[in-house]
Amino acid sequence: EQTNWLRSLPELRVAYETDRYPYSFVDQQGEFSGISADYLRLLNERLGLKFKLIPAKDWSALKELVINHQVDLVAAGSANDFSTNDMLFSQPYETFPGVIVTRVGGPAIAGPSDLSRRVVAIREEQSMVSRAKTLLGGSTLVPVGSNESGLAMVASGKADAYIGTLPAIDSLIRNRYAAQLRVIGPAGIDLDLA
Repeated sequence: EQTNWLRSLPELRVAYETDRYPYSFVDQQGEFSGISADYLRLLNERLGLKFKLIPAKDWSALKELVINHQVDLVAAGSANDFSTNDMLFSQPYETFPGVIVTRVGGPAIAGPSDLSRRVVAIREEQSMVSRAKTLLGGSTLVPVGSNESGLAMVASGKADAYIGTLPAIDSLIRNRYAAQLRVIGPAGIDLDLA
């Protein structure tokens, strides 16, 4: 009976970021791909849910879609990222470790305690920012719309460090910033995707 009800639902509008590897991104064939895409495929196959995919170029664009009620679901987000008036979340389905990225040859930073009085870029997701404010009270936090933006700030010297999740930034560093940036260790802030 529940399966029949799920199959009878209209197409659900799902927002996803086009550059948030490995969670959600557009692959070389122009298709939605990543961990979130895999979960949506399973929901379609097993429960018969139908999805209309709505791409967002970054987190800011995705937030606008949610706030303006232009989507029903978010492919990759956390429970504290939106007001409960705009979006409700399931229990987390994955947890990813947050790490600190610094410039090669930049200021001596070995962990979160060394970020006091430093400029730290971080994705503008409320769940990450609120935990960073608690952990890094003496830091100047600069919210950014994408991992690429945060890493570019560190590479250019506009920020001393960037906090992001290891799976999301590892390939960006290897492919675009190999000689400039490095992961120095855990940030003490993890991301729960729900």
